[in-house]
Amino acid sequence: MSGDNCNYTQFRCVERPCAFSSPLQLCSSRPACPYCLRGKSIPESGQGVAAGFWIRASAAGAQSRDYLFDLITFRPVPVDLGPPSDQVFLSLYGTGFRTATSATAKVGGVSVQVYGFTPVIDFPGLDLINIGPLPRALQGRGEVDVTLSLNGKAANTLSVNIR
Repeated sequence: MSGDNCNYTQFRCVERPCAFSSPLQLCSSRPACPYCLRGKSIPESGQGVAAGFWIRASAAGAQSRDYLFDLITFRPVPVDLGPPSDQVFLSLYGTGFRTATSATAKVGGVSVQVYGFTPVIDFPGLDLINIGPLPRALQGRGEVDVTLSLNGKAANTLSVNIR
């Protein structure tokens, strides 16, 4: 799941290579494009369905991904955790955490590892955080809260739907 040429983020609907590589790096050929989603996915309150996408990595190294919400109705789309050998990660868009030095995440009240967070270079003020893998204990829970804390400060509570 690593490589210098993996396509990790997509800006202005044009894929760009990863800025760095690590053994735990997730790659996606078509993640959520902030240019296409601008003003469409997050209610003004900053709470509700998470703006972002999920990535499922199989034990064989294949990856699949999709949005966390329906692009027409903006309602949550259930995330299928797949077979027990698969791992599912979330990439979430937000603002104000690019300069953070520490982060924690919980999904459905369960601690989830934070793999990194970074500014989205082409969109001033837009940041991206990667968390996962999602614990199998979340399977079948339906809509659950996603809580992030950056530098000890809680971000707005979001939600995802886990099939």
